[in-house]
Amino acid sequence: MALASSRYDLMEDTVNLDESGLDTYPDPLAFFEKLEAFPHQEPPIQYEATTAFVKKPYLVLYGYYQDAYKYDDIVLFLNDVPYLSTLEEGDPIYIPAFRDMIKFYTQYSTIGGSKL
Repeated sequence: MALASSRYDLMEDTVNLDESGLDTYPDPLAFFEKLEAFPHQEPPIQYEATTAFVKKPYLVLYGYYQDAYKYDDIVLFLNDVPYLSTLEEGDPIYIPAFRDMIKFYTQYSTIGGSKL
């Protein structure tokens, strides 16, 4: 089973076609429904948001997941951070365990995983 290479691989396609008429847009609402089922089997890491995290959370998360571009939205959503601009230095952030994140991606990826 292939692991998602992008957060967009966790989203279902919509019926809406792009300007070329050849490709569909992903459905972010389905993505958020999947996040509600995130498997919290291991305790998350408690982290205090630094200036670097507030500005570029994906760079900080690279140290935890060894991937800089697909986990930031998930971590922010799970911490009830709707917009990066609402995050402040010193805010507590809970970073899901690596195994939980991989399990989630494997289970819900549209490139080989099961669907909700």
